[in-house]
Amino acid sequence: MVHEMELYYHNNHNTGRMRSLMVTLMRSCGQNVPTVIWGLPIDGEPVSGTDLERTSVQWQEYCMQYIGFAPEEGAFKGSRLHVKAIISHISRVHITPDTPHLTVCTDARAVALLLLGGTMCPDSSGNLVSLIYLAKLEDIVAARNYSWGSAVLAFLYRELCNASEKGKAAIGGALQLVQDLGLGHASFHFVPD
Repeated sequence: MVHEMELYYHNNHNTGRMRSLMVTLMRSCGQNVPTVIWGLPIDGEPVSGTDLERTSVQWQEYCMQYIGFAPEEGAFKGSRLHVKAIISHISRVHITPDTPHLTVCTDARAVALLLLGGTMCPDSSGNLVSLIYLAKLEDIVAARNYSWGSAVLAFLYRELCNASEKGKAAIGGALQLVQDLGLGHASFHFVPD
């Protein structure tokens, strides 16, 4: 798979520093970098899906059911939710030994959604979390069966590839992995053409 990714990258992106960075990242996949850094599994079902077209009211109902609150209508941008809405909800949560199991699960989903969309797979704005991840968290116990580490690396790979395009000024993804691989000290930055 690493070889196929290298060929794809070589054929579609011809930037020297970017290619060097990507090759290092891809080879480190064999060392299970996300698992070592964040404890994310790399074995299991793929994290995949498509954005669903729903109205704001439908998204509110979905959020109420799975993360325990209905964000305001203005908190959505399509199938994405503003990070500050989740943070606001989580800041009011107080779990005690008497908290019902269902409430603990909905709050755990909210925290996981924030971590996924805010730290592990953030978009380039850093302000929105894709609700596509919430579909994989509906069954909180089964969520451990997904290959979250692979998803984080794939997301980062896509963002790095997109960042090499002319005129691209922002990048998302788990850029901490680039730093944790010892590449953060390199003279690596994007210069718009």
